[in-house]
Amino acid sequence: MESVESSLSIDSKRQSGYNMGVMEKKSEIAFFMTVLAGGLWGTSAIFVHYLSPFGFTPVQMVAARGAVSFAGVFLYAIVKERKLFRIRPIELTIYLLIGGALFFTAFCYYTSMTLTSVATAAMLLGLSPVYVVLFSTVLWREKMSGLKTAAIIGVLAGGVFVSGVIEGMIFDTLGFFMGLASGLSYAIYTLLTKYSMMRNFKAGSATLYGFFFMALIAVGICHPAEALRIASAAPFVTVPLLIGIGLVTYLIPYSLYTVSLKALSSGTVSALGIVEPLSATLFGTFLFGEKLTVWSAAGIVLILSSVVLLGKAAVNVGQS
Repeated sequence: MESVESSLSIDSKRQSGYNMGVMEKKSEIAFFMTVLAGGLWGTSAIFVHYLSPFGFTPVQMVAARGAVSFAGVFLYAIVKERKLFRIRPIELTIYLLIGGALFFTAFCYYTSMTLTSVATAAMLLGLSPVYVVLFSTVLWREKMSGLKTAAIIGVLAGGVFVSGVIEGMIFDTLGFFMGLASGLSYAIYTLLTKYSMMRNFKAGSATLYGFFFMALIAVGICHPAEALRIASAAPFVTVPLLIGIGLVTYLIPYSLYTVSLKALSSGTVSALGIVEPLSATLFGTFLFGEKLTVWSAAGIVLILSSVVLLGKAAVNVGQS
């Protein structure tokens, strides 16, 4: 009898160890996916930089992002997963709010970028983890570990260094407040998506309908006829850029981001999104000739070090 109980105990421990290993592996994958998403978001600077001179407004670029992203998810759902179209009434309300948050995040971010600088706009957008952590602590009582706190402080400090605030930020009142608004909208999107996951809403449906409502809002107010006129003047240049701004900066990274919320806390995922200012700064340096100062270099090192800390916190299920 004791032998049987001992065997069962061993099997139980093995199963428990296996389950923990699977959870840690999922957390590691989610961590990588979130970092990759942050890097792809940083490419927004490239598309905005090349589309703006043609005369495209921020809301028209958001419309392109939304339309292309929705088309991609729509085609996937039609071919592979039609069940994503089936949702409950309460889900539709949440997805409408998600779409609105996506629209305002991109619109405010693009506007801030055109009025200030790439690094400044990205840093202000990157402040969203502060809002997310505060709201998550109150709404869902997520635990704030010392490691996570230190990592978040590190990435925020790194974002400040990278942005050039210490050396004299390019200040435009409207651009500054639009940047702050983009961070708040981004935080709201994160919290809404996390809420939908907690309610067992399908991640694919959240992406599908979120993109749909974002595109609907943007296309409805962007003067699409004017956007088509601008695009038709140089189609071989503008069309690939308009497709890319949807595919590279929205469809792929937001899909990665949404899925990663299943394995990581909203505060951890949002904080990892600070990788965007890092990638945006690097693109600005190597593609647009923006000067990389000692403070910027220090910020890059600080962000990378803090991301490593966040990765450890993410793998430790008890802390994240």
